[in-house]
Amino acid sequence: MPSLLVALLLAARPFTPEELLATRRADDVQVSPDGKWASVTVRGKNLETNKDDKDIWLLPVGGGAARPFTRNASSEHARWSPDGKQLLIVREGQLWIYDLSGGDAHALTALSGEADGGVFSPDGRFIAFTSEVYPERGGDDGCNKECAEKADGGAGSAGDGRSPKGGAQVSGVHARIVRVHAKSFHRARNESFPLVMEFTNSTCACLMALF
Repeated sequence: MPSLLVALLLAARPFTPEELLATRRADDVQVSPDGKWASVTVRGKNLETNKDDKDIWLLPVGGGAARPFTRNASSEHARWSPDGKQLLIVREGQLWIYDLSGGDAHALTALSGEADGGVFSPDGRFIAFTSEVYPERGGDDGCNKECAEKADGGAGSAGDGRSPKGGAQVSGVHARIVRVHAKSFHRARNESFPLVMEFTNSTCACLMALF
């Protein structure tokens, strides 16, 4: 027994930096409504981009091998629809919805301020998410994009974080879209977000209606 213990101690060694960077990490586990599956975000360091590659994997709760669900290295934050038939995923900074029965994924947003943290309402008719906006522009994405482009051209002379031309606040303040009349995925993706908006001093929480 002592010789075995010594052998185990000699064999033990710390991770090398290369081994540590090659390790994949799993987080954000979400169990499906029927309790049979769990979605997991799996991350791994990409040394070429110096960023994390991330994809969604599905794991059978009752046992069995996990399998990759996305393969684009830019997917995270999977959320199940209340009926368990769809997954809402943040992919490349926008919201995408996947039908688990098959078929192509649908992009729900194409916002200049990107979209994050999407969740379904309990009845599945709404999606709440966050997006960076310029509150002085009323949440109009065309105006937000224009403000962002002006801000990229240089900050104000006083270094006050304002656009040199438009004077809009550069910080991401959240607008709340109370209701959006989106009749289909196509309209939800391309239609600007009008109607009632509430501004807070933190992020922009938006509600998208699904019909």
